[in-house]
Amino acid sequence: MDQTFILDQFHVLEKLSDALKEMLSDEAKRKAAYARLKKPVKAGKSSQAIGELAPEAGRREKVAEFIGYCRSSLHRMRYDEYRRRGPPGSARSSLREAASMSSSNASRRAAAAGRSRARTARWRFDAAS
Repeated sequence: MDQTFILDQFHVLEKLSDALKEMLSDEAKRKAAYARLKKPVKAGKSSQAIGELAPEAGRREKVAEFIGYCRSSLHRMRYDEYRRRGPPGSARSSLREAASMSSSNASRRAAAAGRSRARTARWRFDAAS
């Protein structure tokens, strides 16, 4: 059976954020750099982010840590491949069921609190990002 092992994207993006905090003190520039560099990471092309940050690795500890983490885990950062394949067959329906249950639970909680479901779902999405 052909499997795709995946490293949790949250940790990769957290290390990217830490590296950029070390490099850029201006918050606007840091946010712009993060937005630009997270795209190739999420697309399974972390080597592009590594290439852009590599010149700073010798002077910046968090940058070197990010690069080392990515290089040692590139084979587990094929997020594009994972999305293409999707979760395993039985898990796919389980994920759909869980999403449906979560959605209906959110609706019940929102109704009890006198709010619309759309507002609750939007809050939950924003809180997770």
